[in-house]
Amino acid sequence: MNLLGLLASLKTLELFTNDALMLKRHSPYLSGFHYNRDLLGAAVANTHVETLNARSDSPYLAARRSATYTMKDAFFSMISVTTKPSKVNERRLIIAFDYLIEDFYGDRDTL
Repeated sequence: MNLLGLLASLKTLELFTNDALMLKRHSPYLSGFHYNRDLLGAAVANTHVETLNARSDSPYLAARRSATYTMKDAFFSMISVTTKPSKVNERRLIIAFDYLIEDFYGDRDTL
């Protein structure tokens, strides 16, 4: 991926996080920029945010304060923006989701 593509992807992710968690852009408070750094770090390390730093409560609390519909709207908005260049709306497409309804704090091998 080229640098411009990477920057565009990070900006899209930041906008999604801000919209999904109802965070203010360019605010003196924590925003999607800060949360995404932690979330991407956890993804790269294939672990939970809690294992990387002491600030893990912030994204959790922001998600708890947000309404489900704002997350859903932000997600579908992001999908429509990111898939528009590939004309995916002209094709049949299946999107799969994986979610865990209960809080999980334990060994991932025990799932």
